[in-house]
Amino acid sequence: MKGTKWFLGVAVVAAVAGVAIGISSVAGASNSTKRDLAQQPGPTSPVPPRAGIPKCGKGKHLWAVVNTDGTLARGSNKDVVSTFGFGGGWYEVIFTKNVTTAAYAVSVGDPGTTAVPGPGMAAITGRSTDARGVFVTTFDAAGTGTNRAFFVLVNC
Repeated sequence: MKGTKWFLGVAVVAAVAGVAIGISSVAGASNSTKRDLAQQPGPTSPVPPRAGIPKCGKGKHLWAVVNTDGTLARGSNKDVVSTFGFGGGWYEVIFTKNVTTAAYAVSVGDPGTTAVPGPGMAAITGRSTDARGVFVTTFDAAGTGTNRAFFVLVNC
């Protein structure tokens, strides 16, 4: 239990550091690749349910494997609408269903089948500007926001 608390503390510090680094990375991106910073989630950004977006059904699993550049390597059936890499380890994944009441899990990993990924971490939250989306931040072993391939699972 003691080790778990320590690990969670380190993960929170890494996530905060990664978000701070990611903001400077997005701010320096070219106009053709950067998105409005107002679209970035904040710690108190509630995601209101959107009328007309079907809810993710109970017991349904949505998943995506995302490449380092933010492109989709593969995903669950036709449940993934889009993926996007903002740079600095920031990504979004948009699904076809409202996932605001789902549980999210994410892990860094190699989207192929031949390599073992180096040490790293990832954090995930709901997308503040789209009820169908999640926002992912990936980090290297030192806790620096870094572009990494990852696996995301949404459990409805």
